[in-house]
Amino acid sequence: MMVTILPPADAVRFLRWGATGDILRVREAVPGKASQLRGWSNCAVLSAFLLGRPSWTWTPHGLYRQLLRERSTRRENVQHLLVDQFTKVVSHYSSNALSVSADQLSLPLRELLIIIGRNLLETMMTPPLLEVCYTAILEADRYPDATQAYAQHGPTPAIAVLTKILAQAKQAGEIDLADCEAGARQFLGMLHGNVHLEAVLQLGEIPTLSEIDKRARTAVKVFLDGAEPDETSILARGTLTA
Repeated sequence: MMVTILPPADAVRFLRWGATGDILRVREAVPGKASQLRGWSNCAVLSAFLLGRPSWTWTPHGLYRQLLRERSTRRENVQHLLVDQFTKVVSHYSSNALSVSADQLSLPLRELLIIIGRNLLETMMTPPLLEVCYTAILEADRYPDATQAYAQHGPTPAIAVLTKILAQAKQAGEIDLADCEAGARQFLGMLHGNVHLEAVLQLGEIPTLSEIDKRARTAVKVFLDGAEPDETSILARGTLTA
């Protein structure tokens, strides 16, 4: 039985496990007509008791067949459940990461990109999103709609917001980009780098807030300025040489 108060990551893990068999949606009837006359015999008896069903079955399959005979019972499509769960989890975190106040929108492009980059990186590293991303990759062949839902509510909105910001900066003459959407994708890729993949695959420690801030600032600097040193660095190096 799936408990509806499971955290998002645990719910996704449960659904992947449940996909190996059948998932039924039934309405509980508590206290119902359940009885403890048979004691705590086995999992089937306990499940029937928790659902408020009078059951004399000894096996999980017997309880399964009993529930199927009820008119209100319906089979659940795991992919549809995963799509709903992915949409709920990713939309929640994505909207928080991409929310920008009016005061922040008036900041210079460099500072605005640092704020958004830092927010996106922090959001990417949250355990529920890492779990969803891992599942989206792992189950791409079996549940393509769920993987599409992750992309639609995760990277796609981020690219749209960044594209809009870069387009406004281009119109104001702050930057010169031939394709703002391509630039947004490139900037998001620079933020991701290998740190996100390593976090998804649990190959290393999750970056600290200070490391995330440094990565965001570095990505913005390289994106806007390239890898060339600024004039201050050149003058300082010349002074040391002299």
